[in-house]
Formats: sequence, structure tokens, C-alpha cells
Amino acid sequence: MATTQSLWPSIGIPPAPVLNNVGKAVQQLAFAAERSAMRLTYGTDRLVALLRNVLPSPDAKMLVVQCIWGFECDAISEPLLNDQDLPAGSIATHYRGNQVSADSVLVAAMAAQGITYSRTLTGYAYSVFQIPIKSFEGQLNFSVTVRGRRLYDPRKDSTAGGSGAHRLLTPSTWEYSDCPVLALADWTASTLYGAGQAVDWSSVPAVANANDQTVGGTEKRRLLGLTLSSATDVKSLAEAMRAYAGCFALPGANGIRFVADADSAPVADLVHADGQITAMSGLQLADTSQSPTAVEVIYTDTSKVPYRDGSAIVTLPGAGTTKPWRLSQVRLPGVQRYSQAMREATERLNKLTRNGMTCTVEVEEEGLRFEKADIIRVSHPLGLALTPMRVLDPVMTQAGRWRLTLQKHDASSYSDAVVTTPPVPDTDLNNPAGPPDPVANLQAERVLGALRLTRTPSTEVDWLTTRYEFSTDGGTVFTPIDLNVDRAGALWSDPQIGALIIRARDIDTNGQGGVFGPTSSVSVTVAPDDIGGPSSTLGIRINQSSFAGSPGSNYNECYIHGRDSSGNAADVDGTILLNGAPTAIAKGILWTQIGPANGFILWDSSGTGFVMDPGVGGNRPYVMARKSGGQWQYDKNIFGGPAWTNFTPTAAMYVIGLIQSGSNDTNSAPGIVSATMLAEAWTPDVIAALGTTADWTSVANRPSTYRVGATGFSAAGYPIGANLYDADSGTILIGYYPMYRVAKIHRLTKVVTDLGGFDTFNNGLTAANAMAAALNSIDSSHIGIVFTNDEPRNNRMLGNLPAAMMRMGASRAVFGSMNFKDRSAYILIGIGGCGEGAGAEYYAGAVDNDAAAWCDATLQITASGAMVVSGNTGGPKTLLDFGYVGTAELSPGAATNLATAKRATASINRVTGGAETATVAVSAVTLTLTNTLSPARTVTVEVSASAALTLQVASAGGGFVRPDGLNSKLTISQYDGGGAFVASHGDDYSDPTGKLDAGDQVTAYKAALKRVDLPPGHRLDASFWGEMRLNPSNDGTLLMRDAVLNFTEVRA
Repeated sequence: MATTQSLWPSIGIPPAPVLNNVGKAVQQLAFAAERSAMRLTYGTDRLVALLRNVLPSPDAKMLVVQCIWGFECDAISEPLLNDQDLPAGSIATHYRGNQVSADSVLVAAMAAQGITYSRTLTGYAYSVFQIPIKSFEGQLNFSVTVRGRRLYDPRKDSTAGGSGAHRLLTPSTWEYSDCPVLALADWTASTLYGAGQAVDWSSVPAVANANDQTVGGTEKRRLLGLTLSSATDVKSLAEAMRAYAGCFALPGANGIRFVADADSAPVADLVHADGQITAMSGLQLADTSQSPTAVEVIYTDTSKVPYRDGSAIVTLPGAGTTKPWRLSQVRLPGVQRYSQAMREATERLNKLTRNGMTCTVEVEEEGLRFEKADIIRVSHPLGLALTPMRVLDPVMTQAGRWRLTLQKHDASSYSDAVVTTPPVPDTDLNNPAGPPDPVANLQAERVLGALRLTRTPSTEVDWLTTRYEFSTDGGTVFTPIDLNVDRAGALWSDPQIGALIIRARDIDTNGQGGVFGPTSSVSVTVAPDDIGGPSSTLGIRINQSSFAGSPGSNYNECYIHGRDSSGNAADVDGTILLNGAPTAIAKGILWTQIGPANGFILWDSSGTGFVMDPGVGGNRPYVMARKSGGQWQYDKNIFGGPAWTNFTPTAAMYVIGLIQSGSNDTNSAPGIVSATMLAEAWTPDVIAALGTTADWTSVANRPSTYRVGATGFSAAGYPIGANLYDADSGTILIGYYPMYRVAKIHRLTKVVTDLGGFDTFNNGLTAANAMAAALNSIDSSHIGIVFTNDEPRNNRMLGNLPAAMMRMGASRAVFGSMNFKDRSAYILIGIGGCGEGAGAEYYAGAVDNDAAAWCDATLQITASGAMVVSGNTGGPKTLLDFGYVGTAELSPGAATNLATAKRATASINRVTGGAETATVAVSAVTLTLTNTLSPARTVTVEVSASAALTLQVASAGGGFVRPDGLNSKLTISQYDGGGAFVASHGDDYSDPTGKLDAGDQVTAYKAALKRVDLPPGHRLDASFWGEMRLNPSNDGTLLMRDAVLNFTEVRA
């Protein structure tokens, strides 16, 4: 039985970016223009008016104002003007949406202006205010309290197992409710303002009871007060509504089925020892190293008018002190109670940090009974002892065998707390109402050319910055220090020389400054020799491989040298202070290959050196190195595949300099950007502790950075290969594949998944459809990446691939362009399902086989899942450089306007008689395109065959086609909306020469471009035909294969 397709991609936690997008503040419109988005209120909310009409009364004593509130509601009350009571003598008339006649006051006022007005606005809530003109002060900011939609409740329907007069098909029997799941079901089912999907109403009562459950003996668990007031994509809104209802939304045979996201009794036990589990795989714990340590829910505080944002914050123990401070902020304006917001924040934080274990089990017939969201208990020798697990996805892999994807279920993740006190006192953070506490435990330590200032990290909720000052006169006069600071300290890169007193105090977002405490200051003496700084006995020359070379003679290489007795640079060995003693450093080449990168010059004092790429020859005493994610790595100078090599520093290894590379080694600028040799050698881990850019991966909440390349077959001089890289480490995550490679990255967990390589050039339709399936599996919680190698042009418009690419953010102007060249390069980066043109595309290839056909893009994903993309190419950035970009679609809601057919096959068999057979025509394929645009408009359509019609002879008797006897043609006919013939747009013929023996094939036709104006309702029928003559004495079969036809809209 077919099931309803769900808008909800998974039963996981609704993503914070989606909730924030839906819940962001909406600017109130001053006037309700024609075709304005109409507001929809569920539960009770406070609304500011959309002004529809403002005009004087017939006697000019009153100002008549018509205010629109939205779709039909239950009641309108508590009107205010500019947040004050209405002026004396004002009159307010409210219509909740069931009115059948126009407001008489408005009709009269319109008539006085010569306007006949009769609009009843049935189905819409509005008010008409009359205020004395003498009270009008120039601002008309009306607001009211709206009790929202009346909702159907199956629990009150005696014909549906409930008790009461509600009837699903009779809205007049419905009643007001602020139960979230009733609102979710109403929105899901509505074809007027909702998703228009069938609802399994029998599943609603259980979730409604869970919403209405009393917690703390005082309040319902979930209430909703939400106004949908701006256009939002349906899938995002579906996730937000599900979050308010606290449930899963699952497709089923009777429509969308709702299941409460709550603890419940397990439906079964699966015990390995009892033979109920045939296999288990993928048992793993989620990486929570970057999970939030605090969750803030922004809710609507209704305690004052106008309503305002309130904040409920829940933290893990030690967040901001012993644990990093990683805040996930979620905006839920439909929550209007602090206690409910606290429960939402608690449950969200718990689920992000506790429910991380997943696995897959295989079972036999018993798997038939399980559904998504069921809770089962699992016992297995791998360490599970009746562990509660939530069923994420049950799949029948073959008859009588099921695979269950499971996630740990923790009943303690749910909260029954009723916390009604203000949010801040209930956290372990300081109260923002007063000034910040004194800075504690300020310390200063000498580091490389700087002073490192550390302190006990601030736990102020509204911490803004820390202000550091120094004194050189014993504490009488203090001078501010301009530093980049964080809650834990700062680095003073060029400190004052002398005896110093340094002190610090915190500043909050209100501008309040804390007092200086007993440990808010520190005394330190800085001598010139204390600050290491550049070396006077070592030097380095960048972008050259010899002392005598000129800068730029060998990009990305450096030459380390010493100095003579006068301190001048010389081609001699140098020295460095090692444990206070001058120690020799041999002169020579420092080889590098990787860039852009920041690193250290690392020296092996033992003489063993570092193993380099064989092309360099032997070991080298020094390399460019860095520490990334706790792992030391060095540049091995691997040409053609730049990558960092992991190693563990020995006791004989020291940092002797700093280096910055601006690009991979292509022996072209920029090469090495800067390099400095130090006066004193440092142990590697001491340097890494400084928090320099070379230790970027130690920064909390940093974006995850990836780099992706694409190359055409003839590309040269490209900076990176056609791979997906971890840009922090330079590691290749997913390598190249001929033609296309597809990958996805989870926006929150940052898990990278390879979805496969697809050789569209050699495998045509099969590869195109397989790639389309991979792309369509990417949901909005993932970022999809497509990159190419070799020849991506041919066959890219076959089958389901164009629509799948447009769904992922590709555009017709780039991916679908006729200027897409042979052996070009292409990259697409987009969020799953973002829609046509919403992705980031990079293209290069101005001509076929372009040597500049390469692309290089960098992608950053923030901790909250936001995406930032930048990049460059070896040629024009995108095909936008080549011409017009069209955006209109040829059918409403279509992902692409390319209509394509392929591998249509027809045949004729044995022909006998006569010296030569008559010509026989065979229709291979007919494609129809109808203009159904809404609103209706005429479009210009370009018709072309982007790949040839291929004809093949198959003959057991060895027959052949005469050299002059093979033709093919394309016929295009136009019909109007009633099916009547309008015009023929001609036949194109092809008459290739050449003998076809059995099994041979020939390209018989390639259409010229045709442009046709297609009015509303008209259609085009475009047909391929083939003709041939056979030797009369033999059998022959003509196969017509690979017939491909494209329709593409053209706009001037």
C-alpha cells in the first residue's frame, strides 16, 4: 500500500538553523497591500495591525481605520493604540472571519469618497476603529490580543472514538485550542494555508494527551501561541511545528502519523542469546567534542505589552569553566512560558549530549512489527544489556529479513520541571543585573616575542570584553593596552620593556565595569633579552633555493643561512640559543609544497632529519610543521598531492622559526609570504600552547573548513587536485573519480559521507540516474558537494540528473548552459533541497579542452550549521560570464525546464523483393512540452538535440545498408490548447555516408537550434524519425538508440 510522502526528513532533533529561520523576528508591515502574505495564528498571540484602509468619516470628525489580523480566528480583544488605551470616544468593531457582510461604517466612509465598497472579507479577521480626529497624533500602531484558529480535536468527536460534537468535515463544530499537535495536524492538512497532506487523525489523540499532560501539578506540558506571518519554505515550517508539538511526524498508509517524542514502554526485547538478532554492525558513539555545552531558548515573554523576547538557558556542569562554552541558541516564539522554554532547552541539550549511541541490527520476521519511533530493548555481547533504543529506520532487505537502524533512548532526557523564577539565578553564571565580578588569578608569562596574559575564565552572562592596563611607575598611572581578548586572557605581542604592573577588569554589554580585586593584577619585569624575537645569527631567504638566487627564482622554497661577524647575511652556517648555549644550524634549503598555511620551522638537532618526498632526495634537517587537532604534522614536499604527514616530535626537535605559505607550490606567486628565524630554540609543545594561527584547530567553536577542487582533462597549473580536503589538515577526505564525485557533510556533526563516483561519459543514463538518486538522498541537514574530473559535459542532461542537480542548488545558467564545454571543470555546493540557483557553483572552461579548466572552492561550516563558501577558478568564475541567466520555469514548481528522453528504441525486420527495398520510416521517440505557466505568459523555447540520434544495424545474415540509403529527421509541430494544429516548424534531415555492417552504428542526426514562441496552453510535439534501405537478400534490423532532445526556455 502506498504511503504519504513526508515533509519531515527524519525523526531526529529539529535542526537549530531551521528553527531559527522560522522563528526569526518578522518586521511588521505598515500596510496590507494586495496579495500580502496573510497571517495565521494558533493559540493566543499579540498582533500589531496590518493597515488596510485609513480615511475620514463622512462628517470628518472621526478617523476610520481598517486593520487586518489574519485568517479567521476565535476572538479579538484588548485593543491598544501606540501601546496605550484607545482615545476617549473611540469605537472598535471586531470581525473574527465569519462575517457575511461588509462593515457599515467602512462602507459609508468609502461612499463619502466616491468609492463603492462591498468586500466582506469572509474567512479573514479584521477590525474597524473609529478614533476622534482631534486625538490623532500621526502614528497608527494598533495592536490586539488574538485567540487563534478553532481546531478539530478527535478526542471530542464521538464518531472518531472520542466524546463530543466535533466533526472533521464541519469546521463550525470546532473549538479554540492552544494544543500544539492540534495546530500541527490542522496546518499539515490544510490546502489553504498549510502543507496540504493527508493526516492520520487516529494518531493525534495520543500526542494531544501528551501535550496536555500536567507537569508539576500546576501546568500543561506544552502550549502554543504562534503567528505565522512571513513566507517560509514548507519543510522548515514543518520541522518547527513538530518541535512545538514535541512529536515525530511519519508517513503512513492513512496519511502523516504523529508519535509523541516522549518516554514510553518498549514494544519488544531483542536478545542476541535468544537468536532474535542475526547480525549487528556500526555500534558507535557520536562525536560530542563539538556538541553544545549550553542551550538557550528564546521564547516570547507575555508579561508586558508589547511582548518581548525572553531567554531560558540550560548548561552542562562546568560549561565556560572546566568545559568549553559552546552555546546553541534556538528561537521558539510560539513558546510563551519560561517554564516551558526551560523544559525545551533541557531536553534539547540532553538529546544532543546523551543519545549519541547508534547501531544497526538485522532480524528476521519479527522486524515486520516495528515502526519508526518505536522503543525496543536490545541485548548483545558487544555491551548492550536490555538497552532502550529508538527505531530510526526499519528496512526490509529481503523477504523475511529486516535491518533496523537504532539510536539509544534515554528516558532521563525528558524534563517535567516547572521553573517559574527568572532565568539567570537558576544558572551557574553571574547575574547580569550588577557589575561584573573582579578578574581573578591574573598571570603573565614570557612566550615567543610576547607576554601571555591568562586569568580564570569569565562566567558573566553578558560579558563583552576585558580591559587590560599597564603601569611603569609602580601603579600611579595606568595606560590601556589594545589587545584581542577572550574570556580566558589575551596575548600582548609587543610588550613594554621594564618593571610593569598589569591589571584587568571585565566590561559587560551594558557598559558596566567590574572593580579590581586582589588577584586582578600581576607584576612582571620584561627585559630586552626576555622577548625572544628575531635572530641576529640566523637568516632566511624566501622563494629562492640558494643564497645567491633572486627572490621569486623558486617559489615556495627557502634558504636558511647564517651571518658574518658584522651581522651581515652570509652563505654560512648559523647559530641559535639552545638551552642558553649557541648551537650550530646548518645552512641549506627548506622545501615546502603546501599552502595556504601557517606553520613553524622545525629543526631536528640529532642530525637524523625528516624523510622527504623521493624527488627531494634524502632527509632534511628542517621542515615546515604545525600542530593540528592535537597532532603534529610536517610538509613532506609531496608534489601533485600536497598533504601533511603526521609525526611525533622527539626530544631533539625544536622550533627555530615561523613561516607562512600563501599557496601550493606551482613555482608561481605568492609562494612563501613571510618567514622569521628565532634567536632561541623552543620545544614544539611550548610553541603550540601559544594559540597562534598555526594552532587554529585548538580554537573552540571554530568553523570546520573544507576545500574542494575540480579539473578538466587538459587542465594545467591547478592549485589542488580534484578531491575533497580537510582544509585544516590538508588530508584528502574523498578522492577524485572520472567525471563526477558526490559527497555530503552533516551540518552539525560534520560527518563526511562519500556518496560515490559517477562516470556519466562512459555509462550514460545508468550513471546519470544513479547520481540523481545519490543527490536526492541529501536532506536539509546536510551540505552536498559535487566536483568533477576529466569530462563532465556529455550526458549530464540525461534522465533524472538535471532535476536532482537543480534540487541541490544548481542553475540552468551554469550547469544547464549550452556553453558548458568539453573537458571543463565544475563544482556545486548546496544544502539538500535548497532549490534551483540557491547553491554555490564554480565553473571553468571557456573553450573545449581548456588548460585553465580548474576550480578551487573553500567551504566553512559553523558550529550552528551555517555555510560560507568562497573560491576561484582557472578561467571565468561561472558561466554567468558568458551570457544571460534565466530564472523562470516552464512548469509551475518544476526543478528544471529541460525535458529529456534517451535510449528510445524501435526496429524493422526482414525486407524482401526488388532490386532495392522501399524506404521504411520508423518513429523512434516523440517528446511533448506544454506551456502551463501560472500566471500565464508566452515563452520562447529553444529546441535542440544535445546528443545525437544513434542508429545501429543488427543482422544475423550479414546484411548492410547502402552507403547512400540512410536518413534521419526531426519533425516539430505546434498545437493550441484545444489540440488543433497551429504550425509546423519544419523537418531537419541528416544523410550520413558510410556502410553499416551488422553490429555497426552511426551518428545519424544532430539537430540545429529551433526557437519557437509558445503561448499559454500551446504544446510542441517533437519527433525523431529514421529511414533506411536494406540489401534485399538479407535480414536487417535498424535500432534507433540514444535519442536525446532538450527544451530550454530562452529569455532576451
